Amino acid sequence: DQGWTVGDVGDNASTGIWTRVDPFGTGAQPEDDNSEPGTLCFVTGQGTPYPGGFLGENDVDNGKTTLKSPTFDLSGKDGVIRYALWFSNNAGATPGTDKMTISISNNNGSSWTVMDTVKKSHIDWVTQQLVVSQFVTPTAQMKVRFVASDLGAGTLLESGVDDFKVFSFALNQVPVLDPISNKSVNEDSTLALRVHAVDADPDTVALTAENVPANAVFIDSGNGA
Repeated sequence: DQGWTVGDVGDNASTGIWTRVDPFGTGAQPEDDNSEPGTLCFVTGQGTPYPGGFLGENDVDNGKTTLKSPTFDLSGKDGVIRYALWFSNNAGATPGTDKMTISISNNNGSSWTVMDTVKKSHIDWVTQQLVVSQFVTPTAQMKVRFVASDLGAGTLLESGVDDFKVFSFALNQVPVLDPISNKSVNEDSTLALRVHAVDADPDTVALTAENVPANAVFIDSGNGA
């Protein structure tokens, strides 16, 4: 636990409050976290394990619930924020009406700028990467928050967040995000890009990269490829 906090002014959800657990899976909530190995993640409420639990036992109801990151320092740098997200709102009487907003603050939470609004269900973990300077000026007082909001009568909303990471890089660098695994980004002023294509010879692997900035550094993954 790195110091994440649950709750904010205006939170009014009666159930489905963010909690850090090894989740019990349902048709709307994950059974496992995104990490391998790993067990813990934040989800919106924890019901009872199968076969006692049911689909909407502890989903977000009657309002919103907020999850906030600890403060992190990007003074004099830029950053890429990466996280795994689970979002389900396609069940219930009025599917598709709920949402989750992901916002960022550069003044320790005094004000927030929305980076993304999620409305489409994906009942699986997906990874997203966002460049901080595209939304706010990086400072020493950065925070990110995730707000899951139940907006429709009879809807069923479940959300999850895992593997939150911040990669910092020099302001004069251009971030390159891995187009294949979505996991390779700038870290500690080192630019990483992994792109591969298999040659006609099955024993040969050709590595190619396009549109790479002049200050990019190739990092060998060390897996024998």
